Amino acid sequence: SYAPSDTNQSTKPTGNTTTGGGFLRADYTTPLGVFSSITGYRHANSTDFFNTTAEPSDELLQRYHVGADQITEEIHWASVGDQRLNWVTGVFFLNSSRDGIKRFFLNVLPDTLVGQFVPPYTALQFLAVQDQHVHSHSYAAFGDANYALTPEWKLSVGARYTKEDKSGHSEVNDTSGLSPDLAAQYSHSWRAFNPKATLQFEPNSKVLTYATVASGFKSGGYDLSGPCLFYTF
Repeated sequence: SYAPSDTNQSTKPTGNTTTGGGFLRADYTTPLGVFSSITGYRHANSTDFFNTTAEPSDELLQRYHVGADQITEEIHWASVGDQRLNWVTGVFFLNSSRDGIKRFFLNVLPDTLVGQFVPPYTALQFLAVQDQHVHSHSYAAFGDANYALTPEWKLSVGARYTKEDKSGHSEVNDTSGLSPDLAAQYSHSWRAFNPKATLQFEPNSKVLTYATVASGFKSGGYDLSGPCLFYTF
């Protein structure tokens, strides 16, 4: 955003973002295959404060805070070495939470451009709040097998089944008294089965061609940015 030295505004915008995480992997090899466990954690925190209109009257100040935490766990079992038939199968888990806290500080003055839309000789000053808290749980099972038909041709087939649950609650209100306070709780589940097949041709170490047919999946979410209540997509 622009600073006071760039535009005629009285507020200096600020932003602060912190992210971090880590993962731990453990592998155990047996004659039946390699067992692996991958545990991950990620944290993100961001706060921004700025003048939306970038003018000296501070008609619309915004403060937006986002916090998120995510834990994942993957356990898989894979074949050992490079053989004619290679395979991997496993399960995946995800647990995450996200908080979005928005504050809008309105200071609409009669002699400003925005003030032309309010009653004459009045000022409209209030605080608007949009808070959202969403929790997600995802579970998946997957498998993939790669078979060398010939030294040059390979066929891979696999599939993944995913179940994802999301729930949350939101609050929208302001101190003007012009609109009612709104609150909502919501939850939804998604399920998907996604197969995949790849045919690969590698005549030498410098040439590789392949064709893949696959389907994908992405769950929906909840949006507070619409002008009316809450939307699910």
